[in-house]
Amino acid sequence: MAETEPANRPPPWKRLCSLLWDLVCLFAPVLDATRKIWKWSREEADGMRRGWHLFLILAALIAGGSFYIGCRVQKFYDLPPDDKKGKTDQWQPPELVKGMHQVVVKFGDAFAIYEVKDLTNPVPFEVRVPIMYSGGQFLSYHPFSSHVKDNRLYIDVEIATKTKPIQIKGGKIIDLPEGWQANMNSNVIEIVSSEVIPVFQEFYAGTNQFTIKGTLRSGDMIFYLDGRNMVRPVYFQSYLEGETPDRILPDQYFAYPVSEFPGVLYNK
Repeated sequence: MAETEPANRPPPWKRLCSLLWDLVCLFAPVLDATRKIWKWSREEADGMRRGWHLFLILAALIAGGSFYIGCRVQKFYDLPPDDKKGKTDQWQPPELVKGMHQVVVKFGDAFAIYEVKDLTNPVPFEVRVPIMYSGGQFLSYHPFSSHVKDNRLYIDVEIATKTKPIQIKGGKIIDLPEGWQANMNSNVIEIVSSEVIPVFQEFYAGTNQFTIKGTLRSGDMIFYLDGRNMVRPVYFQSYLEGETPDRILPDQYFAYPVSEFPGVLYNK
């Protein structure tokens, strides 16, 4: 398995230097305070009281120092918090190539080409669903939208679940159900269910191409990709009744659990 560092994560040597510097800054005043306490305790007349004063002060210093070091070690190793319902995470897509004028966003067999200058505000991706027995009329749905901010393309989407949909807005992952996980690197973001079944993937697929895969929700309609990578609509009620495949995406991209394998590619 090959590991890819997340876009915003400092390299290991910087995190190690930061930890060592914090330890020096912590222990220098601790040692100085210990020296002063020892000097003061030797001048104390009552030997028993002097000993207790010294013990309590040193115990407080050691406890406080241990707690601080523990917090810094956790930050150094980037240990994520326990999965909680409604937690928020953040993904930063890669920067667009300088001078790029167009981007292509694909969802199965459907795609859209956008002018970068037109994406200062979110632009919806349209999927048209035919109305039965209507003589060729269609309903328009918008399962996601795209916009450019700080020269990065963000795709805002609602990912279908049996209850409240997962939202990705401006790179923020919102309302991730308990036990579900999100893993990512600088070019890919993936969300898997509690059974580690992929439900959503977004790829930076080339110089100006972004690809969306997964089960998306727009109003009362669910959109998913079939085995031929074709976009298929189904009403939300039918989705609840199991009229979509249990596994929409055949292959996971990352290794799990994310607490042990952040940004690590899955090796079958």
